Amino acid sequence: MNTLFSHAIAVEPPLSEEALADIPAKRGVLLLADERDAPILLLTAADLRARLRHRLAEPADDTRRKSADLRQITRKILYTLTPSHWEADATFLELARSLFPASFAELLSWRRAWLVHVDPSEEFPHFSRTRQPGQAGLTVGPFPSGQAARGFIETIEDLFDLCRDVACLRQSPHGPACTYWQMGRCTGPCHGAISLEPYRQQVAEAAAFASGQREPFLSRLRERMRQAADATEFERAAGLKKRLDRTRTLDHEDYAHVRPMEQWRFILVQPAASKKWRDVFLAVGPAVTKIAPLSQTPTDEQLAATLAAMAAACDTAAQPSPTSTADVYRLGLIAHYLFSSPAKRGAIIHYSPDMTPQELRAFVESVGEKRLAGQQGE
Repeated sequence: MNTLFSHAIAVEPPLSEEALADIPAKRGVLLLADERDAPILLLTAADLRARLRHRLAEPADDTRRKSADLRQITRKILYTLTPSHWEADATFLELARSLFPASFAELLSWRRAWLVHVDPSEEFPHFSRTRQPGQAGLTVGPFPSGQAARGFIETIEDLFDLCRDVACLRQSPHGPACTYWQMGRCTGPCHGAISLEPYRQQVAEAAAFASGQREPFLSRLRERMRQAADATEFERAAGLKKRLDRTRTLDHEDYAHVRPMEQWRFILVQPAASKKWRDVFLAVGPAVTKIAPLSQTPTDEQLAATLAAMAAACDTAAQPSPTSTADVYRLGLIAHYLFSSPAKRGAIIHYSPDMTPQELRAFVESVGEKRLAGQQGE
């Protein structure tokens, strides 16, 4: 177990202030272990010493019978320093997975990412919310909430006149005509107004749009609107304009990071142990690689080496089709940080293999002290 942490201190009960003085007042992850080296408590802290002092304080009389006295049973304190919120949480995840493989998910402060899934080849294809990646077909995300994922689906359904009721769709072609079909907002696969094969093509076009391939659909919509206006069919043109305006819903910040799972490539710039440097991570799906740190004003050589290391990490990382519980929560952690406050998340952008050293330089230099406030110097 010692190999999982960078530091280990043997202690004798009851823990004294002298023993606590050996623990740095810095951010990190720590573990309390008993006399058999069995883990007792794993936690993160912005100030390890202060957190330990609080957790190892003498219990009040009314709590003595409710929990063990950590001062008496702790025989070893193990810890690892982590300069940033991100590295603390990522380290905590890996340590919890190793120490508590059956229950580690219960210890995490974040949940699985919200995603949207569709498989146009299914018998009755439809968009649905999910928190389980790795399914056949298309999975896009992340979304900050289940409600945001639901709103994304509703927009896609409105734009492509898709069936909103899966139970009704599964009765195709013998189901009842729904209200949406009567309003001209559904192509009617449920009652056979359109057969399932062309409907699957319709869903495939919607899936392409959801994955970020928007321009073909937008171009067709603009052309239809122009033709309607030229033909003085102003009511139809107005309806098409309303639909075009509906596409702008997807420009909301809730959807800023939505992309297919295989395109999850994110650069995370975080505080380093020294304020003169920035730690750099690359997330390729659930696989996270720590790249060599960059200075606040990186040299051309540093930038070139960083981009080369990122390209290599993308080449060696498996295609992001996570199936393990750990991978699902790694993705959840990345999504959690994408939607966290600026002070906590550091700086995150999408990685492109076409990124130039100049673009990377501009991003790193834009990560000023204010964006890293509350993380460094603790």
